[in-house]
Amino acid sequence: MSLGLIPGYEHVEQFDNDDEYESGEEVEYVTLDLGNVEPTLVAQTSTYRLAGLDTPTPFLQLSGSTFKGEHTKLLGSEILFANGRDDANPAHRFVVPHGVTSSRIRFSEVQVRPLQDPSVPIDSHDGTTTTDPAFLSAAQKQRMRRQERATKIFERPEDQKGPGRRVGWRKNKKKKDEEEEENVEEEQGDEDGEYSEEALDIEGDDDRMQVDATRPPVAGPSNSRRSDDSE
Repeated sequence: MSLGLIPGYEHVEQFDNDDEYESGEEVEYVTLDLGNVEPTLVAQTSTYRLAGLDTPTPFLQLSGSTFKGEHTKLLGSEILFANGRDDANPAHRFVVPHGVTSSRIRFSEVQVRPLQDPSVPIDSHDGTTTTDPAFLSAAQKQRMRRQERATKIFERPEDQKGPGRRVGWRKNKKKKDEEEEENVEEEQGDEDGEYSEEALDIEGDDDRMQVDATRPPVAGPSNSRRSDDSE
């Protein structure tokens, strides 16, 4: 007997007799919870179709309606009963325990629509055709994003940057306008004979006047009275 190519396995000339192996079937019960489905709908239906029971989302078709399921594990166990049959007295009805389960599938009604091919353009209400983004390549997706960005800029011209304008030019322009307004207010104050503390400073006992050289004194009653007192 030689070793096989796969570790853990051995090469044999023939297999053993199948009678030496025991086989058995394991049965597991699952309850189907249809929620708020009309009870008469279930009673009038003798057949149903269950697909994808071993998948996370099974589907159930019942009397033309489609339901989507979700697996749920119960905290405890449920006892399942089946209708008993008495051959001697058919009118006598009773139930007998049939099995135990801790699994349940909750179903909710859904609408199933045919899957559309993503390569086929989709017709929109405005007459244009578009393609599913999932089918586009990376370059096409980037080109589409650029077109959407250009459309947004066109719809909002106040955010559009003109030629030769710096980023933040609106902020600088607003600041410049505020400074010009302040300069205009100061010039109007000087014409009315009002001086700021920097332009006119009187020091107590010396009775001396310091006038800003850059601003010529304005003739007025206050200057004439000051000259009379000094004389």
